[in-house]
Amino acid sequence: MQLATKEDCIYVANNIRKADREEIKASSGEEPLTALLEGFKKSEVPISIYHKGKCVAIFGVVNFITSGGIWLLATDDLKLLTIPFLRENKEVVNFLNKKHKVLHNFVDCRNQVHIKWLKWLGFQFINKVEKYGVEKRPFYEFVRI
Repeated sequence: MQLATKEDCIYVANNIRKADREEIKASSGEEPLTALLEGFKKSEVPISIYHKGKCVAIFGVVNFITSGGIWLLATDDLKLLTIPFLRENKEVVNFLNKKHKVLHNFVDCRNQVHIKWLKWLGFQFINKVEKYGVEKRPFYEFVRI
């Protein structure tokens, strides 16, 4: 893991997972690059995740007044990561959770890779919103305190 760059955003946007593209479209209607650059600019510490020299994902936390909105967008190569990476990722999110007492956001119910990642990190799914975003699709609200 390392600090994300705009070039990482461009690479991930050009190689984004289908489920992530669908989630962006369903929630905001934006293009992947627009969503990535927005998250990149609004996150204090946007983080790129690399595997074998390629950026496979970018995540960060957008600072809200009382909480942090955690997000992640990835390529299909995210699935290639190993348990040591997941453990390291958990340590980073633990650190972020110390800065932001509450981490939260929404995830498309169809995005199973992200749902598994969030469960691994200890997030709780607290609500299912049946009509979320511009496409009015089911999304889960999740939180980690």
